[in-house]
Amino acid sequence: MIRIQTSLFVLLMSFFTDAAFAEQWQEVSRPSGGSIESLLIIDDNTLMVGTSQNFVFRSDDGGRTWQQKREGLYNSRATILYQTGSGAIWAGTYSGFFETTDLGENWTQAGNSPSGAYITGIVRNTDGTLFATQLGKGISKSTDDGTTWTASNTGLENYNISALAIDNSGTLYCSVSYDGLYRSRDSGSEWEKLNVSENYLQITDILVDRDGRVWVATHGYGVFRSEDGGDSWNEFNNMLRDYNTETLFEDQNGTIWTGTFWGYVFNAMAGTDGWTEIFHWQEPFIIANLRGSENGTLYLGTVGRGLYRSLDDGFTWVPSDKGLDDLDVTGIYSMGFSELLLTTTTNGIFTSNNFGESWQSSPEGPVYDRLAVYYEQTTGNLYTNNGYSFSILRSVDRGASWQELPIDENIGYPLSMVSDSDGALLMGTNKNQILRSENQGESWSELYSRPDTDVMIFDIFVLADNSIVATLYNSGILKSNPERTEWIIFTDGLDLLNVSHLAHTKSNILYTWVNQQSVYLSLNDGQSWSKLQNDRSFNTLELAIDSHDNLYFALVNSGVCVSWDLGITLVPINEGLDSKNYWTRDVSVTAGDTLLLAGMNGVFWREIPQLPSSWNGKKHLADITSIKLAGDFFINSPEIQSGDFIGVFTSEGEICGMTRFTASRIFSFTVRGDDPATPEKDGFLPGETMYFHIYRPSTGEEIGPFYTEFEAGSDKYQSGELYVLKKFVTETQVMATARFSEKMLNLAPNYPNPFNSSTRIGFQLEQPAYVEMDVFDVQGRIVRHLHKGHLGRGDHQVVWDSFDDSGRDVASGIYFIVFSADMAGKRYHSRQKLTLIK
Repeated sequence: MIRIQTSLFVLLMSFFTDAAFAEQWQEVSRPSGGSIESLLIIDDNTLMVGTSQNFVFRSDDGGRTWQQKREGLYNSRATILYQTGSGAIWAGTYSGFFETTDLGENWTQAGNSPSGAYITGIVRNTDGTLFATQLGKGISKSTDDGTTWTASNTGLENYNISALAIDNSGTLYCSVSYDGLYRSRDSGSEWEKLNVSENYLQITDILVDRDGRVWVATHGYGVFRSEDGGDSWNEFNNMLRDYNTETLFEDQNGTIWTGTFWGYVFNAMAGTDGWTEIFHWQEPFIIANLRGSENGTLYLGTVGRGLYRSLDDGFTWVPSDKGLDDLDVTGIYSMGFSELLLTTTTNGIFTSNNFGESWQSSPEGPVYDRLAVYYEQTTGNLYTNNGYSFSILRSVDRGASWQELPIDENIGYPLSMVSDSDGALLMGTNKNQILRSENQGESWSELYSRPDTDVMIFDIFVLADNSIVATLYNSGILKSNPERTEWIIFTDGLDLLNVSHLAHTKSNILYTWVNQQSVYLSLNDGQSWSKLQNDRSFNTLELAIDSHDNLYFALVNSGVCVSWDLGITLVPINEGLDSKNYWTRDVSVTAGDTLLLAGMNGVFWREIPQLPSSWNGKKHLADITSIKLAGDFFINSPEIQSGDFIGVFTSEGEICGMTRFTASRIFSFTVRGDDPATPEKDGFLPGETMYFHIYRPSTGEEIGPFYTEFEAGSDKYQSGELYVLKKFVTETQVMATARFSEKMLNLAPNYPNPFNSSTRIGFQLEQPAYVEMDVFDVQGRIVRHLHKGHLGRGDHQVVWDSFDDSGRDVASGIYFIVFSADMAGKRYHSRQKLTLIK
């Protein structure tokens, strides 16, 4: 993925809505349009379209307005829409067929989809036989209305089918990618190749008209027609100005229509021997679908430009996509007061000057997959790489217009850009080069070059001392000295070298991530790296950092998580975010600490989690020397609610760790140990009491403190180390926390430990008590209730036989015995870790 870093300008708070401190994600309006994969006209008023990224939409007013219809659909790309003889509608997707009998209100899986399930086409014979095409799988047929399917590829040399058609006699025609046209006269049992042309044809569409003539549209060679069922062919290109034809359609009058790659619309009326140019867009785009209703209204679906409608036989067209939202947004940026910028795969760049209430297209900007933009804060210029060409595009008017700036082909095409300390531009290329421009991209000089190694520099960053750090894909991390006269490649600590992204805090802690899966941090300007270990799968698409150096991860299928401890602990912050947007594309933080999110199907904003000012003073996290797992820890409080923040403080009132309590009731966080090398106390000492404060953002109240002691050995909390503590709190363990006293309660270690089938837990009570003992797994779930009732003073023991409450033998692993006792009006608790090995 191409990446160009973005500097964010100040986004003032006054332009927000009444939700001044939004604790949930708020959706931002975004422009309509996008790519129309399929178009079905049910009647003059009712239409349905399948989109490339956003499921299916339906219009009940002739295409003027649209509503998304996706209930039951779990694949966002609807490549085919087909109406069966019974009136049901099928949507062909990458996950097979889905059926609706109520015009898309509800969808269900339609029978058993063909193996592979990447549906690209469907036709039905007069005898009811269904034929479906799949990318890479060829053709399958079904004689039982889609319940079972069998392959039907005999004679096909290539299974990448791009178009399928059938005539009234049941003869089938299919086009094979770059391998011409095939025909079957025996219901798909055997296929024969037809000699349409001597050229190497890429056929894009097939049409059998009402007179039985077969038409094929091709890319680069125009249209061919056969009047004898495919035995002989003639070019039909008279007056055709664009031979890159994409779609064919026959209207109710028998007129043939075609749309082209460069935005032309032609028709050929019955009895004519050529085409008439009806319309041409000055701004070219691909016409993917061209259809008409019975009343003569024409509809035109495009790649990246939405849907259009014509009421005058194609001579004028108007946008017809109000509510039709299919923009595949890949990035969202802030450019100043209320100004936002979106990048998309389908329609290029959009800008808004009113925080997303309305959008303006940037028509001269590029359109290609994974568009990336760099906003230069000092000048206000926008820069982007111009596809995979040897040039960049620059806009000096916030994206309203773009100027192409050529680059020498020996340099390579740009992949990343950043501003230097003196305002110059630095650029990384696909040929292992770092270039510098002092005239806003007009010309470039070379800072670093290794043309003998074809390595891509996907990201670049300037440190405070003027040195440069960059990612070398498949090679590691490149770093210069402050004078930029020496360059060294570092790989220490990186398990994989295909690094692509960089993120950095104000204190120059660096982050990089590999294959969207592994995240690493560096505390020494990139010279060595440590892999972050936690319980949440990273699958990171983007990483952003706020003014307090807190991290925000945009994760695949997991939404957004925040980390207050350098990325060790990740806490979800997806309140208000629909699950369909958990596949995030980009997360940004404005200078005003507002979060901007580009989801798979929406654009959102929210405030960063608001905390008391005393909670933002985490001690010297940038100075840590190592990160270690300290062990398991247990804390209870009747005050904790889902959504509360939990901070751990020293006795002096310094916060040294923080997390958020979620609905899962399982949480963990990291605390800082005191560094003996520093004169001040900047963390916890061994055995020191921790004080836990609870902050509830919904009411703004701070509850506590509650306190406990961590069972730490002499090696804990020393040398400025961070320790990861795992906490387990369940619904049955919400109780007041009291300080532990060995005079009142003595819980002995279980024996044996590790154990194979059973283990014995002994304890001593100094006075009668009401006792509860439970076994928990590592996810905080109760496995077994061991005891619940009154016990007298003295020695006791309980045996766990490794079975759960249902009598099932549990698996090997780590478990916890949690003990609580009510004595003398107070409640005490303790716990033991058990290791079961079978």
